[in-house]
Amino acid sequence: MQNKIKLILILLVAPLVAAAQTTITGTVKDHKGITLPGANIYLDDTFDGANSDINGNFTFESEETGSQVLMVSFIGFKTLEKVIELNAIKVDTQ
Repeated sequence: MQNKIKLILILLVAPLVAAAQTTITGTVKDHKGITLPGANIYLDDTFDGANSDINGNFTFESEETGSQVLMVSFIGFKTLEKVIELNAIKVDTQ
């Protein structure tokens, strides 16, 4: 009986945990507005991040919340640090 109760609790809580992730999207461009494919985008001090695609676009999910530092690095450019708030389901960093 206790195993059935544990299983029911797990099935009820699992969707809540999955829904707690925030999707972070954006486009990496230089000062002239030219997109940068292959840039590294990540949240500082986490394993959450992605690389920009051929059009400079990126998207990734994170379970982090609150104020976070978004890092953007690309060879030949100074690393950009941008403070973002992760309080929504989707964050557009543009």
